[in-house]
Amino acid sequence: MSIEQNDVNASTGSRLGLVGIFGLTSAIPVLSGFLWPSPVAVSAAAMVALFLAMVLTYYIAETSIDAASEKKKPTAQTKSANDAPKIGYTEALRGGPKNPEPSRAKELEDENKKLTQVADFATIGLLQTNRRGEIVYANARLLNVLDVDTPQDLESVQLHVEFDSHEVDTLRGLVDVLLSNPCTEIEFVATIDGEKLHFIGLANKIRNRDRQDSGERVVQLLDISSQRRKEARIRYYAHHDAGTGARNRVTFSRDLARAAERASEREPFALIAIDLDHFKPVNDRFGHQVGDEVLRATVARMDDLADGRASVYRVGGDEFAILWAEMDAQDPVAFAEELIKVVSKPHRLDGGTVTVGASIGISYMPRHARKPETLVHLADVALYKVKRTGRGRVLVYDGAECDDTNLLEPPNPKNRPHRSPHRNAYTENEQTAQAAS
Repeated sequence: MSIEQNDVNASTGSRLGLVGIFGLTSAIPVLSGFLWPSPVAVSAAAMVALFLAMVLTYYIAETSIDAASEKKKPTAQTKSANDAPKIGYTEALRGGPKNPEPSRAKELEDENKKLTQVADFATIGLLQTNRRGEIVYANARLLNVLDVDTPQDLESVQLHVEFDSHEVDTLRGLVDVLLSNPCTEIEFVATIDGEKLHFIGLANKIRNRDRQDSGERVVQLLDISSQRRKEARIRYYAHHDAGTGARNRVTFSRDLARAAERASEREPFALIAIDLDHFKPVNDRFGHQVGDEVLRATVARMDDLADGRASVYRVGGDEFAILWAEMDAQDPVAFAEELIKVVSKPHRLDGGTVTVGASIGISYMPRHARKPETLVHLADVALYKVKRTGRGRVLVYDGAECDDTNLLEPPNPKNRPHRSPHRNAYTENEQTAQAAS
């Protein structure tokens, strides 16, 4: 029942009480007339009845008012939910107000446990600092990433981070950098125990229930190392052959175009076109797994010989290319001749030995061509001439020597020379000797 309804009931009761009292006072003189016929007695009885009526009326009125006032007072059940004290994030983390009531303390403890569980389930590292800048809390994710057991151990974590203008070697120094750039995401690489980890850091203020700065700070550290490794792997395979590790044809076309733009009489370069000899019999006899192993080993040998002076590109199944710009350091022909010797060394496999060779054609820019596609074609022309005249040697394009009409046609798979498997790359006596050893 509402307070207003209680007031109405109290007022109605007062009116009924007054009616009853006035009825009684009217009845008293009548009864007195029968009992005491004297007019004086009747008058006296009437005055007594009127006085009693006034006293009773005043008493009933006061009682009704007091009852209504008592009903208007709010009870514990009628308090608004907005009047209940609020639990703030910072207050809960700090343990709430000083000397709280037992029920309030239990409520704050439960709230603190919930917040801790939520923070520990987060996929980002979280830490909290107090007003003095000391680390007072760290969630499970951050402890796991930094390989420590407690927040106190974070103070001893050794790391190295290089920023644009300075370096830091402790976690406290890193936190100070993040706190000096509040609400700003900062990506950085931290070296921890020799391992490079990629992070995104963000720091922010913790406000109290009055939305005022509490002096405490929360720092987020998101480990993106796995994401950066995946991105690096994607970039790597976008420019490298997955089977051999050599740079792929897309990268070859890009690097050739860049080299052609820089090429001049003072800065010439050579295109070394390489085709492996006797590789098809290896693939046919021992399968693609052995063939891929031989290709990887061959690329590794060519890379070792180049020694950072040039890159090896895989432009076909067993076709490779090298852009040679170190003209002063070593003549490309001399390098190519060494390359044939290195590639032709036997590959030792389980149960035997496999041997492949190489034929090489070379063309120069700008001496032979000024367009990348022409340079490639002329190197192929020289290569095809080698393969038709015995293989296993180096030939520089020369219009007089390479004037065969078929050789000067644009590259076409149908025009490629047939590879005769007259030489078995896998020698039986070598296999027997290897097995015996």
